[in-house]
Amino acid sequence: MKKIVLIILTGITLFSAEKLLAQKPDEPIKVKVKTTSEVTENVDVKTVSKHAEKMSQSPGVVSVITKEEIQGFGYVTLSDILNRATSMYMIQGGTYPSNIASVRGQHSSVFDNHVLILINGRPLRDPIIGVDNLFFASFPVEKIERIELVRGPGSVLYGSNAYSGVINIITEKDDYNKSNVNVDVQYGSFGTFRQSLNGSLGLKNKIKIDFAINNMMHDGPEYSFKDGPEAGGSTEGSGKFSLENQSAFVNIRYEGFSFTSYFGRINPFSLIPPIKWQVGNIKAGDKATRIHFYNDVGYTHKFNDKYSIEAKLTSNERQAIGSTQTKKDEILAVSKSTLIEMALYASPIDNLNLIAGGYFNHNLFLGEVLESGESHTFAGYFQGDYTVAQKLKFIAGGQFLKPENQDFRFIPRLGAIFNATKQFGIKILYSSAYRSPYPKETNIIHPVYTGSPDLKPEMITTTDLQLFYNLDNIQLSLTGYKSKMSDLINKIKVPYAINPVGDTVQFVFKNVGTQTFMGVEFEGKLSVTEKLNLIGSIIYQQNELNDSLKNAAFWPQTIGKLGVLYSTYGFSVGVWNSYFGEPTQVKNPVVINKKAEGYNLLTANVTFDLFEIINRQSKVKLLFSIYADNLLDADIWYPEFARQEINAMPMHSGRAIYGKITVRL
Repeated sequence: MKKIVLIILTGITLFSAEKLLAQKPDEPIKVKVKTTSEVTENVDVKTVSKHAEKMSQSPGVVSVITKEEIQGFGYVTLSDILNRATSMYMIQGGTYPSNIASVRGQHSSVFDNHVLILINGRPLRDPIIGVDNLFFASFPVEKIERIELVRGPGSVLYGSNAYSGVINIITEKDDYNKSNVNVDVQYGSFGTFRQSLNGSLGLKNKIKIDFAINNMMHDGPEYSFKDGPEAGGSTEGSGKFSLENQSAFVNIRYEGFSFTSYFGRINPFSLIPPIKWQVGNIKAGDKATRIHFYNDVGYTHKFNDKYSIEAKLTSNERQAIGSTQTKKDEILAVSKSTLIEMALYASPIDNLNLIAGGYFNHNLFLGEVLESGESHTFAGYFQGDYTVAQKLKFIAGGQFLKPENQDFRFIPRLGAIFNATKQFGIKILYSSAYRSPYPKETNIIHPVYTGSPDLKPEMITTTDLQLFYNLDNIQLSLTGYKSKMSDLINKIKVPYAINPVGDTVQFVFKNVGTQTFMGVEFEGKLSVTEKLNLIGSIIYQQNELNDSLKNAAFWPQTIGKLGVLYSTYGFSVGVWNSYFGEPTQVKNPVVINKKAEGYNLLTANVTFDLFEIINRQSKVKLLFSIYADNLLDADIWYPEFARQEINAMPMHSGRAIYGKITVRL
């Protein structure tokens, strides 16, 4: 399969080169460089309210990562891009590297279910643990037009997992009359070899098809450290954390109809839970495959300029394949989730926007490591906003939900936005959110821990106060927030417990404790000139667990990020540095590895448009880029917060260099 993909991509590249050489040189291409103000201040965001609105007028704390920034600063996977976002930290939870997108430090377990991932506004959930925590390494980045990130709760309109943040990956672009094909081949350190074929097809200005195919092989860096103190004691081990993945994506739009499909298959090097190099006959690095099928079908009918209705059907299916003590390549778990949703959008009078809808979500799960079962949730939601004299905007909304075997709950949202001038304004926002317990916490079959079927949803309430300032070439915001998380779900060590198959275990999932976060975020974008842009953020946060333990979250109190992007005709260079302060350390660990310390993660990306440089006019482009990761070769470790018996584990590779060739037809 790998050889076939390589042959196809190589053939397309050679065909493109032949097409380019056949063209005659003409006048130099005159390309207008997009400034930061053009791609941020004037952009509409859709994530917060499910309809387009100016970012400064949305009832949320929002950041946008543009396509220009993605390409300018470089990447290998989606994790590299998200790690640059304000108050975002891609961390490691146990067996897989960079598998948790932590927003404001508000993760409480190794399951990444406090941040909701959307693809074009529709939820991608893993029905077993909440979020597909290997998605960040497999999604075909080349198809992304922009990423909208919302910090703070979003459950009012999106339901479970929109807890501390929402990541909306937007691939759609409304250019129905344009078609293109792009080929990307990237090769670099640690045996990394990635190929991507992607493009768009516009038919008769009515049908738009966007597609992407991605294939990646990565031998991985070699890490050495001591594992967990289970029976037989701790073991010093080492392994290359390799990664192989194949993914495909398609989005089809025709008038009011839409269809989106994503397939991801990934084979990562993984440790054996709970963080062991070997347990019985199973060794770290034994084949562990994760497969995700995602499909969304939708229809939007616009009655007139004031009223429209939308219907959506979204399905997520996840398969986990691995080894047991007696079998290889066994299907360990299968889960299926079906979400049916309808919503009505209305603007009955000027300056008034309304949305009302409801959904039914059904989950089915079974496998070797799960006690089979199913669950469902009913919910209804609403939101309205009204603007007075273009100065003051009020927002109110809520969601009523009824999880299976749980009482009704109401999730509120309130807010006000005051525009003191055309450039300066204030947001005051209050909202709640929840995340449902998942089968990995309720129905798990494991020799070390067991689930609890009666778990309640985790809850959070957040208050945000934001000052924002926008001018032609500058965008600034200062946000203060306070969040309180309650009914937190985590593994608790107990003297005696029995799992569903009768084994004695040490840990049980329970609702335990509360945690409060307070922080300040400053972020900005500045167009120094048409060609030179600065992007940066700095945050400071404190937290308290159970109203007694200070800074208990395994997260830095201070994070600072700064990027410089220079673009001119045929050439761009982007340099980005993220400083992550020292995180809270594990208290009294049994096993000691290297200490998790603060560090600078410096990256750089240089891109050449070869035909533009030689003043060759052509619709076809040939780009060459060099991306350098961790230029300072920092030795990066992170606290092992899953069981807190090991002080730290390695989290990021050393210095790495990647070269990429892109052909755009």
